[in-house]
Amino acid sequence: MLTSKYWMCQEKEPAGPSPRTGHDVFFGMIDDPDERTLIFASEQEPEGFPGDGYGPLTAFRIRTSRPFAAPGFLAALCAAIAATESSVLVMSTFTFDYIFVRQERSELAREALEGRGLRVESP
Repeated sequence: MLTSKYWMCQEKEPAGPSPRTGHDVFFGMIDDPDERTLIFASEQEPEGFPGDGYGPLTAFRIRTSRPFAAPGFLAALCAAIAATESSVLVMSTFTFDYIFVRQERSELAREALEGRGLRVESP
């Protein structure tokens, strides 16, 4: 479990290059023709952002021992969290999967992941 607070922001119909927002930590971005989704690590909600925001979120960083060789692994984790009536946002890299949940649901998500056999640690 990562200790930062995260925020997801959306730009509908983005124009121009990816933004420079003044936030020190820019965790991730997905940019497609219809929208740009940005995830920030910040103690406070990003201000002055053109679009919708969502947060604060807690992130769980999941490392699989064999990326792309564990079919259904991420689906099982998301299903366990969904059983707590919590929504998830998933972002994946080659080595890690990140599962974001609303901060007030983070303990329920932790319990759900531990119930699936994961060891959840805070840095």
